[in-house]
Amino acid sequence: MNKRMALYYPTIEFNNPKWLWTAALLWDRIYRIVPNGYTPKDSRNILELMEDGTIGGSIDPSMYSSEVADKFIDKYNGTDWNAPALGNYELMSSKYINLHRDKADVKVRNLFTALGKKNNEWIEVPEYIAGLYMLYLANHISNTNGLALITDSSASWCGTNYFSYDGKIDDFEIYNNTTDKLASLVIQDFIPKNILDISPKELLKFRERRKDERNRFLNCMDSLASDISNCKDPKIVNDIIESHKKDILDSKKEFKKSLDMIRVSGWFGVKSALVPVAMPVMTSINNLSDSTKLWLNASGILFGVIAGFLDTKQKTSKLSKEYKYNYLLELKSELERAKVCVTGYEDYNSFLEYEMNNFIHD
Repeated sequence: MNKRMALYYPTIEFNNPKWLWTAALLWDRIYRIVPNGYTPKDSRNILELMEDGTIGGSIDPSMYSSEVADKFIDKYNGTDWNAPALGNYELMSSKYINLHRDKADVKVRNLFTALGKKNNEWIEVPEYIAGLYMLYLANHISNTNGLALITDSSASWCGTNYFSYDGKIDDFEIYNNTTDKLASLVIQDFIPKNILDISPKELLKFRERRKDERNRFLNCMDSLASDISNCKDPKIVNDIIESHKKDILDSKKEFKKSLDMIRVSGWFGVKSALVPVAMPVMTSINNLSDSTKLWLNASGILFGVIAGFLDTKQKTSKLSKEYKYNYLLELKSELERAKVCVTGYEDYNSFLEYEMNNFIHD
């Protein structure tokens, strides 16, 4: 994967400046899907942040739409994607939204036109089916170009992960002791609450001057995820986590210290990625030593099972090499949207499981 290069989805515009400022702290380049000839409606501050060309780079979907068309239609009409939500979009929302015609090949446009109606350069499409197509398109573009996927939408994050594994996951498989699992690796409390106090020009300076600190911090987290995903012996996983301890603590401390351009009023933010983990290793993670659990809690690192694989022959070692991480970056200091969460971050993995269940079964 190209280091620290990411594709934002599911919308064209960056509608949340606070989220964009946060993402700009972490990624070197942030792209978005923009049809040729369309000018995004960005605010003055966001335009200023985009001045050096590293944020908001446009990717023309027409280059990829024909590659995606047949696959999307076959999958949509076939049996590979078993999530009831994929077939019951009309039950999810009666709202129609405009989808630019250049985002879809003629075959997909015909499907959408049958479901909605065409209006010049735009097609009115049921909101939910348009959303599914955009998730699939973003997933294809990111895989083709080796980009990470980043979003501020937990529902979209669940959708692209579902497509990444071709629908071969289900949250009910959490309770199946014969299948490998998808675990969430979550890091919390590393973004200044008053991040918008940083002007666009100051943020651009930070991105250039503090690149080493942020890359070391993120590389440490990716290294931990990779080592756990490639581990097959449950006796070793505790040692793996212990071996990463110092690097993670030091890099997180340096990253926070590098934000000395503002007087930090507190820390928040949650960054999540799904990691394929062998079943015996996941069991071992749930039974880590007390000292390791204490360190993880103190470091703001969480593990939790989100789903399991439907195919008992699916090998996590193969998946870990093929899969590009899909990151969810949320800014809430409390998860008001998740009824299952009653103690904030401690139950964040339960919240993600709840969201995955909603995508697959509702």
